[in-house]
Amino acid sequence: TELKTEFLTQNFRCQKEVVAVANRVVAERRRKIGAQKHDVNEDGHRDGEKPLCLTWNENNLKKMLGELLKYPSVALLVPNDNVRNQIINLYGAENYRNAQNSLIYTIAEIKGMEYRYVVCCNVLSAYDSMWNEIMGERTAKKTRYRYYFNLFYVSITRAQEFLCVMEQNEKNPLYSDLKSAGDLLCCEQSFDIRKLFLDQL
Repeated sequence: TELKTEFLTQNFRCQKEVVAVANRVVAERRRKIGAQKHDVNEDGHRDGEKPLCLTWNENNLKKMLGELLKYPSVALLVPNDNVRNQIINLYGAENYRNAQNSLIYTIAEIKGMEYRYVVCCNVLSAYDSMWNEIMGERTAKKTRYRYYFNLFYVSITRAQEFLCVMEQNEKNPLYSDLKSAGDLLCCEQSFDIRKLFLDQL
């Protein structure tokens, strides 16, 4: 039996604006470590709001988490258990345990799932040293680097409608690249329910 592999390019999960960020990540991955045959640009089919980047600080993080805990259709994504515990301790472990929705997931836990509103926390900053190596001038095209691109790609593409990225290191090279693109992310310094589209939940 002869098999033919088809690569799907139509994205019906995420809004166009989220797909645009994902495509930029794929383009950077292709540029820094080389293309693979399944590296394709996707086409989104639903218009929405431009993804956000919210400045990382204790006040913004507490307010964001407190607001998200009200809704079942949201998820806060972290790269590992260390970052999850850091956020829970900052918010208050007892407050988090008593919340109606426990919504902090590692990226490994959320694969295959999707949520209306997704906040990605320190998915890049947790691996700063590796990103500095990847995005440096003399990057070797190593397959192991693909893992770090995939972590971020999977996290942002869990968002059906609204995406917000919070990075402790504002100077992370990939994060800086996405922000400097100008048309991909809308940056907010202070927590605001309306500007972050939380009022639409």
